[in-house]
Amino acid sequence: MGNKNVLFVCQYFYPEKISSGILPYELACELSKNGYKVKALVGFPHEYNDVNDIKKEESVNGISIRRIKYPLFKRSNILGRLLNYFGFCLTVLLNFREFKDIHYCISYTNPPFLPPIIAWFSKKYKFKFVFEIYDLYPDTAIKAGVLNENSIMTKIFNHSTNYALKNCWKIVALARECKDYLVQYKDINEYKVEVIPNWYKEVDHKSKLNIITDKLTIIYGGNMGVMQDIDTIKELILSLKDDKRFEFVFAGHGSKKIMLEKVIQDYSIRNCKMYDFLPKDEYDQLLEKANFAIVSLENFGIGLGSPSKYYGYLALGIPIIAIIDETSDIAKDILEYKNGFFVHNGDYISIINNLDILFQNSEELNNMSNQSKKIFNDKYTLTKSAYKYIKLMEENSNESI
Repeated sequence: MGNKNVLFVCQYFYPEKISSGILPYELACELSKNGYKVKALVGFPHEYNDVNDIKKEESVNGISIRRIKYPLFKRSNILGRLLNYFGFCLTVLLNFREFKDIHYCISYTNPPFLPPIIAWFSKKYKFKFVFEIYDLYPDTAIKAGVLNENSIMTKIFNHSTNYALKNCWKIVALARECKDYLVQYKDINEYKVEVIPNWYKEVDHKSKLNIITDKLTIIYGGNMGVMQDIDTIKELILSLKDDKRFEFVFAGHGSKKIMLEKVIQDYSIRNCKMYDFLPKDEYDQLLEKANFAIVSLENFGIGLGSPSKYYGYLALGIPIIAIIDETSDIAKDILEYKNGFFVHNGDYISIINNLDILFQNSEELNNMSNQSKKIFNDKYTLTKSAYKYIKLMEENSNESI
């Protein structure tokens, strides 16, 4: 096992505090611990970190990190984001020497112009490209109404994504429904796609006791963007705005956050608290007080993504309220383990009915908490997911590119 050179290429990495930076770093650490020689070619941290003295090159936990600088524009508009994407990808191209003498390269769908570059390098330098799908472009943007299906930009996205899918060695999908989408709509051979979910680092404490005093605290953390069903949550908080039994806490960012903030302000909703993106220690303090956590996905998003905060909630033993289609792995988890409940998009009434039943039912809530922890230990630890990557590389090490 090991003794192979693995290169991670991604825009975000250690010490950045968002999941798209934390997850690659944690996987890189696990591979390093298992004997792989690991390098990382990543963007220079800007937004999501609180470390002042950041070096261009350093070794951290056995990972040789090279951080590259690129021009930065405001991310608040599409043009700014596209320029940032192009800037990072161009800088990766200029660092082509990093791709020589490696056996594997692990990279991601963000930024969307990066995967075809890695795929082209893999043919040139003869390494195996493991392509992990977080958000599939342009499919996500089309279904969200951000891109026109017949636009030039859509055709560019389609061409670049299809090139990467065709020329990568293996594709990693986060959930079974994501694999099904790739097979059905992208004409990918099912044997090329491995399902490896995201994870959360194991936490060294027992499942939380779900103690209710005079109210239930319900948290929503993470992205509030085009993929998340924030409309159902909006109707939920409007319906319960005068109900002192419930408190809602939001922490994160995204294009729909402004809408939610406006609703809270316009209707003077006092049982809602809104935070921006929080450092991990502050966010963890919020989670300690949570009786429930909400995850949501727009119906059009099934097969295109999976809520990343889900795994952390399970690790901390927090019961789940999922606004998601029943075909998703999350809904199937809830049906099997009874660690919360799920509803279809728009069905905020069922959420209210369930909360009414569960209010002050500490025994049932504690059962749900224990079941969340059980799902986590059964399926979603870092150790289990890292082992799947190692198994993927070791069992197929002699497979041709």
